Amino acid sequence: MTGAARLAAFAVFQTLALLGVLLWLRPVGAVNRAIDWLAGLSPEAAMTIPVRRQPDLHETSLGDAPKASFERLAARWHDVAPRRRVLFTGNSQMQMAVLAPNERLRPEPERTYFDWVAEGLAGRGVSCYRLSAGALSYSEALWYLTYLTGRPETTPGLVILQTNYAGFANGGVREGIAALLDDEAFAARIEKLAADPAWALSEPAREALARHRRQREASGPATGASPAGETAAAGHRLETATRAWLDRAVPGLAIRDLHKVDVYSLLFRARVHVARIRSGGARSIAPARLAASRAALEAIAALCRERGIRLIIFRAPVNPSVTLFKTESDRTGYEEFLAGLCKRYGGTLLDFEASVPAAEWGNGVDGPDPLHLGRAGHKRLAELLIERIAPQLGL
Repeated sequence: MTGAARLAAFAVFQTLALLGVLLWLRPVGAVNRAIDWLAGLSPEAAMTIPVRRQPDLHETSLGDAPKASFERLAARWHDVAPRRRVLFTGNSQMQMAVLAPNERLRPEPERTYFDWVAEGLAGRGVSCYRLSAGALSYSEALWYLTYLTGRPETTPGLVILQTNYAGFANGGVREGIAALLDDEAFAARIEKLAADPAWALSEPAREALARHRRQREASGPATGASPAGETAAAGHRLETATRAWLDRAVPGLAIRDLHKVDVYSLLFRARVHVARIRSGGARSIAPARLAASRAALEAIAALCRERGIRLIIFRAPVNPSVTLFKTESDRTGYEEFLAGLCKRYGGTLLDFEASVPAAEWGNGVDGPDPLHLGRAGHKRLAELLIERIAPQLGL
C-alpha cells in the first residue's frame, strides 16, 4: 500500500471513529443537560415522555399521512354501531405528556387522557378513536371530519372536540392532510366549500386545492422508456434498503433522530436563555386568524348537525400558573363564541379549563407548561370526561 493510500485509509478510519464516538456520547444532549442543571431544572424537566401509540386507537402519523390510518379505522368501525363510535380531535395536549415536578419517568409508555377514556368506555361497548396533531388547526379538524363523514364506515356518532384559546391562532392545512384530496369525492366536497366567497376559509381552501393540483401534475409520469415515477420509486427503494442496512450494521446509527432532537432542543434553550424569548403566554389573536378559526368551528358544528352527529366541545384545561388571554375581552370573546356556537347548533359545551391543579402540570425549560399535562393531570381529566360524556352515550 502506498503512502497516499495509507493516509487515505487512516483518514477514513479517523472519520468513522469520530462518528462512532459522537453517536455514542450524544454530546449535544450532554450540553442540554448541563444547561438545565445550571438553570436549576431536574433531569425530568421539559421531558416529553413516551406515550402509547396504538394504530387501532390513534391516527399514528399525527397528520403526516393519515389516509392509511383511516383505512384501518374503516375496518375497525365496520361492525360498530354508529352511535357507539366516538371521535376525539384536538391538539398536542391530547397526545403528549410531560412530567410534573413530583413525577418520575417509568419504563412503560404513558397513557394520555384519551387512552384512559378509551379504556374506560371500551368495556361498555364504545369504540373511541383519536385524531390529533401538534398545533392542529380547526381548519384541519374540519378537513378530517369532512373526509371521515364521506364514508358510512368512518362516520362517528359522537365528536368530542378539544378547544383552547391558543388553538384559535393555528391556521392552514398541512401537506399530509391536504394529500387526502387524492380522493375525488372528498376533493369535490372541499371545492364546494371553497366556492363560497363569503366563507372566511374559502381562500385558504382554494390555495390548498391549487397547491395539490400542482404537486400531482409535477409528480406525473414522464414519457419515454424510463418513466420518472419508476426511476424515483427505484431510487427510493434503494435508499430505504441502504438506510435499513446501515441501521443494523453501524452501532448507534439507528438513534440518529435523537441527535436531531438534541440540536433542536439546544436551539430552543438558546432562544429561552440567550434571546429571552418565552413560549406560550398571554396574547391577543389577529382578527383574520380568529375569524378563520371561528368559521372552521362553525362549519364543523354545521356538518355534525347535518349528518346527525352529536357534538361535544370542551374547553381544555389550562395551567392555572399561566394565562392565555392578554385582555379580558379576549377571554369573554372566546367564552361567548363557544357558548353561542353550541346553542346555535345543538352541541354540548363542557368547561374543564380550571379543572387540573398546578401541581399536575409539566414544567418546561422556560417555566410552567401552559397546555401539557403530567401523569396525574391526564388521569384526572379522563375521569371528568367519562363522567360527563357517559350520559351522552346512554351509559
